Amino acid sequence: MANEKLRNLPSVDELVNDKSLSHLRESLSPTIVTALARSFLESVRAAIKDGDEGLTGESIVKSFESQLVDFERRRITRVINGTGVLIHTNLGRAPFGEELLKRVFERVKGYCTLEFDLKSGKRGKRGSFLSELLALLTGSEAALPVNNNAAALFLILNTLANRKEVIISRSELVQIGGGFRVPEIIKRAGAKMVEVGTTNKVTLADYRDAISGKTAMILKVHQSNFKISGFVEEVDARELAKLAEEHNLISVYDLGSGSYHQTEKYGMESEPNITTALRSGCDLVCFSGDKLLGASQAGIILGGSKLVLRLHKNPLYRTLRLDKLTLAVLEEAAFAYLRSEEEELLPLWQMISLPLNLLRERAARLRERLKAKLEVTVED
Repeated sequence: MANEKLRNLPSVDELVNDKSLSHLRESLSPTIVTALARSFLESVRAAIKDGDEGLTGESIVKSFESQLVDFERRRITRVINGTGVLIHTNLGRAPFGEELLKRVFERVKGYCTLEFDLKSGKRGKRGSFLSELLALLTGSEAALPVNNNAAALFLILNTLANRKEVIISRSELVQIGGGFRVPEIIKRAGAKMVEVGTTNKVTLADYRDAISGKTAMILKVHQSNFKISGFVEEVDARELAKLAEEHNLISVYDLGSGSYHQTEKYGMESEPNITTALRSGCDLVCFSGDKLLGASQAGIILGGSKLVLRLHKNPLYRTLRLDKLTLAVLEEAAFAYLRSEEEELLPLWQMISLPLNLLRERAARLRERLKAKLEVTVED
């Protein structure tokens, strides 16, 4: 019986050229469909040999068509975000705007000045102009962008605290999205983590008592997506920066999302502000580019020029540097802030700044369009 089923299976060519799959051959390409057909038929043969009832006739084609559709849907594609979460990790974090992408496209299409200085006609430094822009935007002495904020923290630790101690509060040993944990980043960077305080309370004295001859850095990490409430105490970044300066240590503040604006002005909960963090006196500040900044994935490091230069000289930096598309997006985003155009060019700030009455009007329009097929109510 199994042999008969095996003989009745279509060939790869017959399956690929089935009329019902013509639209998928066109959209995916015959090469992809052929490769997937081989794999599909091999799995069907294996199932038959293992005693499975197997697929026959039209069910084979329909099953393969379903596999092709699933394959095509795995491509990155546009979706409607109906979650109510603006910076949604699964849906691409901060969304790109059409006008910003047009400007980026004009700068990077064909060849571009990725590592070329037009003034001298010689080789230039990748990302140097973006670093100047970010420093100008934030008031920092220097800036260095890398490919994400975990990389930014890793580079800082590996460059400035390798084989030395880093003091951090137990309440700030957070897990970053995707399973990356701050303690693991510290360890992989070659530093030794020294935990201070308890889960809910840490004092300046805890930090001071932990300082030893092996200490290189005091690290503060924003808790980002969780909060401890009730009987809690933490130490302000300004106090930590002062303590670090007294003991000739480096102070680092990882802001996580990192907002250029005061989020409270937009009716949001308070988030660490980039310029406020810099004014705290911390030697280095780092944050993400694709969260509250509203741009592309990146980790942005701000601070004194001497420390930033040390980071730039670390051989690891080359493995973490940005490509031309990301550089161009970040340049345009920085210009948007400098020109006060972020609410026009960055969809995140368009949405955050949208008045409540306009949201209600939008909800009412959606309800009118949907009510013929669904029972819909508009709620806060």
